[in-house]
Amino acid sequence: MKDIGVTILRLGHRPSRDKRITTHCGLVARAFGAKKIVTCGERDGGLVDRLNALEKKWGGGLKAEYCENWKRYLRGFQGIKVHLTMYGEDFAKTVKKILAAAKKAAAKTGVDSEISVLVVVGAGKVPPEAYRLCDYNVSVGNQPHSEVAAIALFLYELLEKKIPKNFKNASLKIVPTAKGKRITGKKRFFPS
Repeated sequence: MKDIGVTILRLGHRPSRDKRITTHCGLVARAFGAKKIVTCGERDGGLVDRLNALEKKWGGGLKAEYCENWKRYLRGFQGIKVHLTMYGEDFAKTVKKILAAAKKAAAKTGVDSEISVLVVVGAGKVPPEAYRLCDYNVSVGNQPHSEVAAIALFLYELLEKKIPKNFKNASLKIVPTAKGKRITGKKRFFPS
């Protein structure tokens, strides 16, 4: 199967309220294999810098950027657009349709094209237009829930339950242990 290039589009970021949650969206996106996170809303250069620093520390190749106009970004995205919302269809029932549609879209653009999926998550109230511009509106549960959890569960299913274990270019690696903490690599990032 071709690689699936996942981009997370974070709508309505508010630095005063969403700094940690948006950072966690980026952490989870990277850990589950997403290639990019794009934040829209209030400009927060420190956030983009922190998210881009993840690659230097932990590897994985996640790129972060800011986009002023989410509608233009969403309309211009070449691939399948999935909005994670508590009002959507059951994600476990739609993920196969999403993958099939993404493969079909990639085939139209060329033999070696990467399968591209844009995952849209909101910070505040998501404008109705986002629902209309997306190909799929899916939910990990039709109850209020965290967008961080929604990203994790959706990517776990979309990427066929394959969680990357080792990331290229990582300065730090966690060594699994039954007790305690063990990190290898350049530990200068952490206070002693």
